[in-house]
Amino acid sequence: MTDQMTTPDSILVSGITSEPGLNGEYVLNGTFRGDKLQWMKPMSRCYIRFIRDRWELYVSHHPSGTTYFYHPDRSVELPPTSGYIPAPCSGPDEVLSLEYKHKAPPTCEYVLYTNKACPFAQQVHIVMQELGIDHDDDSSLQKAQNTTSKQLKLVERKLVDIFSKNDVDFINSYYKAYPSKTQRPAIPLLVGALPDNKHVSIAESKLIMEYLMEEVEMRTGEKSKLIPSPPSSSFAKAQVGIFVHAVNREIFPCINSILNSSNLERLESAIDKLMEALGCIETMLKRSEMDVENANKPYFFGSGDQAKTAPCLQRLPLEVPWSTCCWWLRFLV
Repeated sequence: MTDQMTTPDSILVSGITSEPGLNGEYVLNGTFRGDKLQWMKPMSRCYIRFIRDRWELYVSHHPSGTTYFYHPDRSVELPPTSGYIPAPCSGPDEVLSLEYKHKAPPTCEYVLYTNKACPFAQQVHIVMQELGIDHDDDSSLQKAQNTTSKQLKLVERKLVDIFSKNDVDFINSYYKAYPSKTQRPAIPLLVGALPDNKHVSIAESKLIMEYLMEEVEMRTGEKSKLIPSPPSSSFAKAQVGIFVHAVNREIFPCINSILNSSNLERLESAIDKLMEALGCIETMLKRSEMDVENANKPYFFGSGDQAKTAPCLQRLPLEVPWSTCCWWLRFLV
């Protein structure tokens, strides 16, 4: 029948001639009614799910859906690969066949649960690329081929929807890192398994960046360019921390306020606050001991810290059209 011990990542359906659109690959899609797993054909309402106390090939629609095939064995935990009975809407001689598919063993030592829009996830992306361990970056792949086995393996990005409950691996991994049930699972999240069978599960972008930088340095024996040399004074070091804190605390809320402004008055107020925040940041740079004008340095105060501000600063050009529109709107109302 099938290997009932191994959950497939996807199931290949074949043998249907009356409705050939039902053939194809069905991917793991969480659970149905919080119980058993289900598989869905992408961009469709076609499912392999346990419904009416049996495994069915089923199309969901109002009011009750349509069953095309069902299996008489109600005791198995996973859908059998053969032995299905055609429902009345299928051809009586059709033979449904299922084939289990499993993902290739991971080539990366770590997985980063992330998405493309989160600024905190982008902080980690920047550090990964600078360290040369980002699986999605071509230069990182080339570097990995030319390094020794002691080099930290690549980190694979896995995009997740933090508002969905279907990504069970992400949810379970998050609660291993942060076991509070009152906290909604959040990104970024770094997970992995070390050679000594220890499980790595780290939440919070700051902690993930520090871990990756130190891990690469430890494995390669080379001083990471992302960990800055000791500053000229403790005061200079403190100023870097204050600068990072100020950028994320002062500018980020202004950007969000501009994008979420519902009327002209709120938009004008948000822009005024953004200009005040930028003036504050400019004053801090002028008064600080941070070496911001040294053209020979790749990062003006250590990329590990610079990465914490980059996603915020990169968003600033998006606010220019808003400021221009606001200025013109004053003459139109």
